[in-house]
Order: sequence, then C-alpha cells, then structure tokens
Amino acid sequence: MPAMPSPVRARLRGVVSACAALGLLAGGSVALADDKEPGVQERKERVDEKIDTLDSQLHDTSTQLTATYFRLRSTRSKIPGAKDALATSERARDAAAQKHDEAREELAVARERLDRSRRDLRRTSQKVKDAREDVAGYAAQMYETQGVGVDLDVALGAQTPQQAVDQMAMADTVGDVRSATVGELSTTKADLVAKEDNLSALEDEVADKEARAKKTLDRATRTRDEAKAAKDRLVSLEGRQTRLAAELRRQQRSERRRLDGMQRWSDHLQGILEARAERARIRREKIAAARERREREQAAAIARARRRAPSAGSAPAPAPAPPAGGSGFLSLPMNAPVTSEFGPRYHPILHYWRLHAGRDFGGACGAPVRAAASGTVVAANGVGASGGYGNQLVIDHGVQDGVNLVTTYNHLQSFAVRSGRVSRGQLIGYEGTTGVSTGCHLHFETRENGTPVDPRDWF
Repeated sequence: MPAMPSPVRARLRGVVSACAALGLLAGGSVALADDKEPGVQERKERVDEKIDTLDSQLHDTSTQLTATYFRLRSTRSKIPGAKDALATSERARDAAAQKHDEAREELAVARERLDRSRRDLRRTSQKVKDAREDVAGYAAQMYETQGVGVDLDVALGAQTPQQAVDQMAMADTVGDVRSATVGELSTTKADLVAKEDNLSALEDEVADKEARAKKTLDRATRTRDEAKAAKDRLVSLEGRQTRLAAELRRQQRSERRRLDGMQRWSDHLQGILEARAERARIRREKIAAARERREREQAAAIARARRRAPSAGSAPAPAPAPPAGGSGFLSLPMNAPVTSEFGPRYHPILHYWRLHAGRDFGGACGAPVRAAASGTVVAANGVGASGGYGNQLVIDHGVQDGVNLVTTYNHLQSFAVRSGRVSRGQLIGYEGTTGVSTGCHLHFETRENGTPVDPRDWF
C-alpha cells in the first residue's frame, strides 16, 4: 500500500541494516565494512532491495501494530547489552568486595601489631620508671654519707674485722647492682625511644590501612549499587519485552481481524461486481439478440424490397462496430511514484501470505486523485463500511475487451464526487491514509468481472 512515513522507514532501514550486519537476512551476511571491497555495491543493492520489500510488505499494517513491532525489536536488541553490563558490574562488585576483605584483614593485622607495640611500650616505660627510682635512691644515700662512700661507712660501723670485711663485700655487690641499674636505665631509655618511634610508624600504617579499607568499602558499595542498577535495568527490559510481546500478540490478532474484514469486504465487493458483470453480460446478450433480430428483419425487408423492385440497387452496408478497449485503456490516477505493485506479499509481522490486490501510488496527503477512465460511480464507501479500505470510490467502466472493468480508489482523505458519470482525468478525490494504512497513499485496484487483476495490464 503506502510509502512508509520517513521515521518508520528510517527505523526500518536501521533494523534491516542491523540484521544485515548480523547476517540475519536470507542469503547470509551482507556487512558493508569496506566500500572498496569487491561486491560491496552489489550486496548494498541487495540490502536496499530487502528494505524496499519489507517496506511494501508493511503497507497493509496499522501504524499502532508497526510501532509496537519496532518497540519490541528495539527492546530485544538492548537485552544482550544489559546482560553484559550486569555481568561486568557483578564482576567489578565481587572484585571490589574481595579487595575490601583483604584491606580489612591487613587493617586487623596492623591494629594487632599496634596493640602489641603499645603494651611493649608500657612495659618499657615502667622499667625506665623503676630504674630511675633505684638510681634516685642510690643518689640519696650518697648524699646522706656526705660523699664518704658506702664502703667506708660500712667499715666504721663494724664490730669486728671479719664483720667489716663481710659488710664491705656486700657493699661492693650492692654497688655493682646499682651500677648495672644505671647502665640498664640508659639502655632502656634508648629502647623506649625506638619503641615510641615504632609505635608512631605503626599508627601511621594503621591510619593508611584504615583509609584504604574505607576507600575499598566505598568502591565496593558503589559497584554493588551499579550492579543492582544494571540488574534493575535488565529486569525492566525483560518486563517491557514481556509486555510488548503480549501487546504485539494482541495487536496481531486485532490486525488479522481487520485484514480479514478487509478481505471479506473485497470478496463482498467482488460478488457485487460479478453480479453487475453477469447482468451486463445478460444485457449485452439481449442487446446483441435484439440487434441480430433487427438485422434479420432489416435483411428480410431489404430482400422483400429487392424482389418488389430489383432495380432499386443494393442496401447500404451496416456501420462497423466501435473498437473494443485494450492495452492503454486506463491512464494513471495520479502523478506520484509507484511504491508497491500487484502480487502476493508475505506479512513480516503477521507471518502469512496474502495478495496485494492493487498498485500503490505514494504522494503527499491531499494530493489530487483522478479517474483513470470515463465511467459511472457505483459506490462511495466511507471508512466504517469498507472493511479496511478507508474512504473508497468504485467506478464502473463497462465492458472492455469482453470483461466488465471496474476501478477502485482506496484510503482517500475525502471525496470530490460520490455518484454520477465521470470523465477520464476528472478530479474524484484526494489521497489520504484512512482505513488500514501506515501512511498517505492511493491503493488503486482494477477488477475484471469483480476479480482483482494487475492494473499494469490496462495501462
């Protein structure tokens, strides 16, 4: 029927190109990766031919069904990408979660080392404190003996020489202990400084690992949210696909009913035209019989006259019959390109073969439509009475080449005439998109004795 509206046609071209790139069209892959590759132009022409074929096949499909079909195709094409995005997001989420777990383990180890260092530092600090107290006590004793020394003080306080020797030996031991305490104090103080530095380093390390753990946690949270969003998108797309598939099935059933109604109307119209053709045949036979009877009567009268007056001369020859119609009888109903020819079509959405019973002319909405030949308007059916043909005008051209010829003009926007005689080229209506149609066009049919035939046989 019509030339598809440019947005639908552009979408159709995109779908066919995508199918061609994936090798989904019959005949294998037709990807056009390199214009210089041998055979590319030929494959491109094949793709364009498939586009034109799909274009013509969709002519009898309602706009709503076509739109639903392409929305479903578009949704289905997005699902593989959504699944890939979901898988990528889930892998990123799992990797981020693993890194976060590793960071938490490293942080726990660092915190344990920090706790051990703090405990060790507290013990060392206590040892320094104890050593300082011992040294302070020794210094106080030295002060009390006025610097004489512990050995002399012990010797002067002894009662016997042996007691003095023993006490001086004990004093030497105490002195050695005190000297060792002073040395240990110095060593412990150095160890304390080192452990304080180590503690500071461990605190910095823990802070770094805490920051890293927080960073990995943030990344894990973000990737988890992204994965959830990807899954939500996929679920939404799958739900949309389910809804659109159900809607498409519903619209397919509805469209089948509409097209079946259109076919029933065509059959009804064919019956009417066949009856008209039969009446015309009977009328022709009656006229021919009456003419033959008159001719016989005239011949008998002439013969009688000749017998009565043989010198009167011969009778005039009868006038020749007018020439019958033939090829070139019809003229084009409008000045517009042909977008679809007569012939069988496979419906790409409803998936069955049906006859495209006429020839489509694609022009602008409101373009003038003219009578293809002189004749009588026998029907001007409105949208609700034509079974999908929309506004339909039917013109009877009488008997031509032994058949009753009728032309129909379908999907009209409006009528210019509704009855009476019309002349070849007379304005009869305006191109439209009423009935089952996806865009403005004229669906033109020729019927011989009610049966649709290829209009090209009459041009």
